[in-house]
Amino acid sequence: MFPSVGASDFHCEVGNYEILAAARTTSAGEIREIETVSPARFIGSSFKISASLLASLFYLLSTPTAAQFRTGLRAGVNIATLSVSEGDSYWDQSKMSSYVGPVLGGIMQFDLSDAFFLRAEPLYLQKGTNYHFDYGVFPGPPNNIEKPLKLDFLELPVSIGITIGKDPLRLYAFTGLDFGYMLTQGYSRTDLALDAGVGISYAPSENISILLDGRYSAGLNNLNTEDPSAPTFRSRGVQPLLGVLFRP
Repeated sequence: MFPSVGASDFHCEVGNYEILAAARTTSAGEIREIETVSPARFIGSSFKISASLLASLFYLLSTPTAAQFRTGLRAGVNIATLSVSEGDSYWDQSKMSSYVGPVLGGIMQFDLSDAFFLRAEPLYLQKGTNYHFDYGVFPGPPNNIEKPLKLDFLELPVSIGITIGKDPLRLYAFTGLDFGYMLTQGYSRTDLALDAGVGISYAPSENISILLDGRYSAGLNNLNTEDPSAPTFRSRGVQPLLGVLFRP
């Protein structure tokens, strides 16, 4: 058996997959050994690297102050409307106005450091719109009728935020994803939205923080997939919210 004196990497495609390989050669240039790396192994290695980098990031953010966990309550309103696909014969965007619905729930917050936080908020809220249409059954000008479309949701916004200033008064900004499950029958069950917002916190004591913030939420999913011929509905909303956080 010849001793191996060199190694080289190459790749080839098999079906829809790209296979990585390492070839070891002898002094005569002959290939002695080929080690292949399967797609599953390659993806698994990439996932492990990403997980390690993420863990390192959280460790750095939490140094030198240890992460602190706080919980609290949320309440506010969702000034909601819907973005509708163009060209529909019934739903006219110009005839739609905002629907104001309640927002109620809780807050779970990890203070990763003095400047950064990670927040999850299990919420009940209402989305939808008010639609204006002309209706008449007798001779004469038609009546303008406003009909609300109310959609009930359970949602879990998850966001990362940065805080500026020192207690008792701080400013903060945040962004993240909003995972929703619709309770109203006849529409799509899930929604995914992008959230961004700003706020102010006031700490009257070391164990309590009062939050006042507003966020804009832009839905990414079509909420009207139950009927293929129906127009596309995507949620939009501005949410002014109050909250209180308690330190254990």
